[in-house]
Amino acid sequence: MPEYPLPDQVVALLKFGEHAIGKIWVSIAIQGGWGTALTLCGASGTLKAKSDGWELYLSDEPSGYRHVSFPTAGKPMDAEIAHFVECVRDGKKPLVDAWDGAQTVALLDAAVRSYQTGQPQPVRKVKGKGGCEYVRKWCYNRVMR
Repeated sequence: MPEYPLPDQVVALLKFGEHAIGKIWVSIAIQGGWGTALTLCGASGTLKAKSDGWELYLSDEPSGYRHVSFPTAGKPMDAEIAHFVECVRDGKKPLVDAWDGAQTVALLDAAVRSYQTGQPQPVRKVKGKGGCEYVRKWCYNRVMR
């Protein structure tokens, strides 16, 4: 995509301790809209989350894996936006709060540093649960530096 100054797709490989790995794929170059995919693999199974639904492969069967599918109805962002509006309008507590968002920014920060250096990077811890103002400043400092 020549008009966009960054890569049109990115893959991030993740390591969770010693027993699980993950892969996140995001692309803005898909015809008809963006796409995402998340794959997490561990000793007990695999979870695949895509824009159109989730798939779970559990290793609890003697003959192999048990497959469970969770298709997504409609567009996933529609449900997220509707939930956000409901929280603002009705004062409901969001399912994903600023603290969760800060941890997501920490993961994305590590992915960007890895892209820039070509080396694996640790995810920096968000220290202390100091309220929304603390989280806002922490995220701002990571994104705007």
